[in-house]
Amino acid sequence: MAGLAAATLLVLALTALVVSAYFATLATPRLPALRRSLSRLFGACGIETATCVVLSQTPQARLFAGVPNAIVGLAWSLSLTALALEWLVTGIPRVPLGFLLGAAASLVVSAYLAFSLVFVLRRSCPL
Repeated sequence: MAGLAAATLLVLALTALVVSAYFATLATPRLPALRRSLSRLFGACGIETATCVVLSQTPQARLFAGVPNAIVGLAWSLSLTALALEWLVTGIPRVPLGFLLGAAASLVVSAYLAFSLVFVLRRSCPL
């Protein structure tokens, strides 16, 4: 059962890592080749990326002292990836308190961003 939990966390963390990387490339002018590659990937999935570009430039996209949310998301996704790999290696699915607090904070921020997206910005973004 621990292996299934580790594999599931790993897949979800890597998926979040790709999405965060995409939004990070939208929020900052760095890594244009990565931005083009990820835009093609999301475009191939049928995701209209122009709306995501607009959303990445809003004040809501920089909640953490001006740092793009996506950069924080990259750090969080990398941490979760490391945790999943630890679970795979040790077979022990332990969750340190910092991860529980991070998950709770993620839920609160996600709820705020979803509310802001629908009711303040009046936009939709399939990601």
